[in-house]
Amino acid sequence: MKRSLAVAIVLLAASSASMAETVYRCGPGGREYSQSPCPGGQAVTVEDTRTPEQQQQAQDAALRQAQLGEQLTGERVAREAAASRQRAAGITAKPSSAAAPSRPASAPHHKHKKHSHSKKPVPADPDLTAPMRVPAEPRPPKKTASGS
Repeated sequence: MKRSLAVAIVLLAASSASMAETVYRCGPGGREYSQSPCPGGQAVTVEDTRTPEQQQQAQDAALRQAQLGEQLTGERVAREAAASRQRAAGITAKPSSAAAPSRPASAPHHKHKKHSHSKKPVPADPDLTAPMRVPAEPRPPKKTASGS
């Protein structure tokens, strides 16, 4: 009984797959598709023209790709876990005296400083954030052409 029911389901699925299906193209510019009629929609007949062998090959390829994706995901997770353990293992509480750097790694490294000898800094007022500037002496008014 169960076997005949299974065979009937398989035959029904195979026959419905080979039949043409009506799909409706809807929306602005016909960019949406629907299985039910829509206002202003156009009926489009959709038929899978592949042979049963081609359909089976496509299903097998999709299954292989899904399995490969799962395998690659597992490998990536394992690599990331191993890498995080390696980084954590490299951190030590006290550096050894032989491998201690002469300056902290976070300290900035300056090769050469450029010295400017052309201008001397203006003394700064401790209450101000900008250096103090001495105002220039006012200029005498310009003489006009009228002679005044």
